[in-house]
Order: sequence, then structure tokens, then C-alpha cells
Amino acid sequence: MDKQKLKGTLISAAWEENEGVYHVRLEDVFEIIDQLDEPEKVVVPAFVGEWIDKCKDSKSLHGAMQYQDGNERLNNWMINAINQKTFARAWLDGYEVEQEKKYFIKDKTTGQLLGYIRPKKKLYWLQEQNNGAYGTFTKNEIESLCPELWPLAEEVPE
Repeated sequence: MDKQKLKGTLISAAWEENEGVYHVRLEDVFEIIDQLDEPEKVVVPAFVGEWIDKCKDSKSLHGAMQYQDGNERLNNWMINAINQKTFARAWLDGYEVEQEKKYFIKDKTTGQLLGYIRPKKKLYWLQEQNNGAYGTFTKNEIESLCPELWPLAEEVPE
């Protein structure tokens, strides 16, 4: 059925008990049907979304769930049966990426905030508090760049 050809068409339904007629545009009916048919997207962590994007053109769903290229974090997430169902739904119906919490690192003695971390564990501290994104990190970033700083992490208020 060509929805474009039917655009603007009115359909009617009558109810005997009210002896009234209700008119509705056919395109409104199609829009409602499309919304009912559209599956709700699941929310997955960023690393899962990245894996799906990486695998979508080169692996099957089964392959993507079975072989995570030695990614321990992904493998640990995939062990959970509920996460496996979420992964399959994300693969088939699309997904949204979970917004990760952000943290800042504050020196307990001086009150200075960590601005950024350079390779070889070189830290750069800021003199005053910064409310922007600069100087904020996800838990994964902190743990991968300099895990000994995690005890100093404080969640950025929303």
C-alpha cells in the first residue's frame, strides 16, 4: 500500500450507540501504527556501543557476543544473561549510549583540581575550581590513565 497516494484521505467510523461519526486522517493512522511498530531502543554503556559499531559489518550477532577480542571489560559485561539480551536488542533494534558519570580529582591538601593527565603519569593541576568539562574524567579514564587517583575522585554535581 502506497502511503503517499493515500495522504489526506479521510476514513470514518460510526458508533451506533452515539449515532455519531468520527473522522480521522489515514496518515494519522499510519503514523500511530509506525510508532507502535518501532521498537524502543535499549541503553548500553559506551564500550558496548563501540563494540557493536565495530562488529556490525564484519561479524554476526553470535560472533560479536562470543568473541570480544580479549576485551576483559566487555567480556565481564557479556557474561550476565540480562546484558546478553540487552546486547541482542541493541544489535537488532538500535541503542542509546548511557551517559557516564563524570568526576574531578581534587588534591585533599591544596584543594587544587587535576586539569589533565599526560602520558607517563604526568599530572597537571589547576589553581582554581573549574565548573566546565575541562578537568573532568569518567571512571574508566581515571582507572586507565592513573588508577591511584581514583580514591581522590569526586562526582561532578549535575
